[in-house]
Amino acid sequence: DDDADADSESDHDDPDANAEIISIRTPARYMTLSPTDRCRLLLALYEKVAFDFESALSRQIARMGPEELRLDPVGYDARLNAYWHFGDGERLYREPDPAAQARARKRDEAERRKAEREASDKARKEQQRRR
Repeated sequence: DDDADADSESDHDDPDANAEIISIRTPARYMTLSPTDRCRLLLALYEKVAFDFESALSRQIARMGPEELRLDPVGYDARLNAYWHFGDGERLYREPDPAAQARARKRDEAERRKAEREASDKARKEQQRRR
């Protein structure tokens, strides 16, 4: 049992142990993530590097105050989408409100079902008219 634990721990200590799996599978899986999930993943990676490793970056961040590290959206629209500007030129990023997205999907599905019902009713009436 102790040997099995030691083996599993050594895999975690060796960054190359899963390199082949990561290099083959990660890019394809990353691109299937939503933009929000990609941002969350990048944030988690950034935080890991910035706070868990002794580096010039981690030392610089330690010297910064919370107000320098915090970023708030520049605003919201009527649908509660958040808008972000990261100081990277003229780009403005929109983060959809998850609740609004769910409502829109539900509305779109209801409209699709209604259109299908109407088309089916129309086809049935057309068949009856032909008889």
